[in-house]
Amino acid sequence: MADASSVTTSLVVFLLILVGPIIGIWTSRRHSRTQGHSESDLRFGTYVTGLSASASANSGSVLIGAAGLGFVMGVSALWLALGFWIGDIIFWYLFADKLVRRVQETGVDTISELIAQQSHSRPLIPLRVGALVAIIAVGLYCIAQFLAVGKIAMEFFNIEVTHAVALVLFVGVISILLGGLGSSMMVNVYQAFLMICSAAIICAFVGFAVVADFSTLSNAEGAERLLDPFYGYSGMNLALFVTTFIFQGLLFAMCNPHILTRITKGNVDQIPRIRWVYMGFMQTLWWIMTAVGVSLALLAVTASDPDSASIAFAEGVMPPIVLGVFIAGIAAAALSTGEAQLLVIANALVMDLVPNSFQKLSDSAKRKAMIAGRIVVAIGAFTALLFLKLDLVAQLVIQAASILLSAFAIPALMFIFRISVDGRVMGLVILCGGGGALIARILNPSLPLGYEIYSGLSAALVIACIGLAFSRSPEKSK
Repeated sequence: MADASSVTTSLVVFLLILVGPIIGIWTSRRHSRTQGHSESDLRFGTYVTGLSASASANSGSVLIGAAGLGFVMGVSALWLALGFWIGDIIFWYLFADKLVRRVQETGVDTISELIAQQSHSRPLIPLRVGALVAIIAVGLYCIAQFLAVGKIAMEFFNIEVTHAVALVLFVGVISILLGGLGSSMMVNVYQAFLMICSAAIICAFVGFAVVADFSTLSNAEGAERLLDPFYGYSGMNLALFVTTFIFQGLLFAMCNPHILTRITKGNVDQIPRIRWVYMGFMQTLWWIMTAVGVSLALLAVTASDPDSASIAFAEGVMPPIVLGVFIAGIAAAALSTGEAQLLVIANALVMDLVPNSFQKLSDSAKRKAMIAGRIVVAIGAFTALLFLKLDLVAQLVIQAASILLSAFAIPALMFIFRISVDGRVMGLVILCGGGGALIARILNPSLPLGYEIYSGLSAALVIACIGLAFSRSPEKSK
């Protein structure tokens, strides 16, 4: 790329991303009393709620990761999207209304508080255990977002991943530093717009290239594997694969902290409309970007790794301004989730690990503690990225999500259906769920993507059933 073109593209990316912090600062002035997730009565309209939740869910794992999976797996990667879609439908039609009502009724702000609500004794145990698991699992998830941005910088701007990550973390912290959840949700809406533009641009360019030479591409070496939806699958393992991601989709919004806190900021009577905004945005991007990845593999695009294939293709065919919009959309996808997860981790660190001390602080001191927590978490995420050896973005996201969902799925269901247990039992459910998924992955690194969730959910369910059977106070919580 010529120097002038590179400067033009970089300027477009910079200006589009800069709008995020500006919106965050503007929103923080309007919500000057907001303290992260602590304003339980914070409410937003249908589109802000739905787009914010889906934008924070559609991270770099979609605009980069889904394309990477399609590039590697071919059309068979669409089975993952199908399973996730079915799980989404089950959640929104069977559980969303009950979950939102319960959260707004109890006034909880974090996933750990939600779980502690269903402990009829020793609630501090699940509160703190839940906070620790959230910090670790969401932390890995968060790091994946910054890895995605680092890959963009490495592929296009030819700068060090660590330098790019440091800059993006700074932008992310500024976007949500003062305004907390209120600022983050408004920034997410703008980021959702950038993501839509990015997906539409790459879809148009790749689609034109494929249509122009489809007969040649369909007969090229490797095309048979890429275009075979059943490649590598028997009937049983395909059913298991789809079922795995039905579970992932069902549990993703139910107990993924950064998504849960956004869904519950809409009014209950808006749920039917919110679900269509959420699913329409999320599923459209998943299917489009997976198909883009397959197409890039057919086009034999050369890139440093599968996640970077779309960027390598775009660099060769897009005009500088259009390329800038495309790259800004990918960066916005990672930022929307990364910022949301910085909030979750900071809240768990400050509010849930030491709840008694936090509650004794004045409102001004609480606000300062939350700001300090966000800065500490950003520094911690950057430091972790320096020492962790990471691979495909989508793989890391799915593995982190499996640990998170295995830990919190059973407690979330207990919250929805008002089933209470002793705090020690609830703590064990969380530990065994998340630990079961992690141990399964460590003991069997070749385990198919996402399958560790079965080990985690099984361990959590067994502990929950034993705890309920021997509980001295098995009655439902009021």
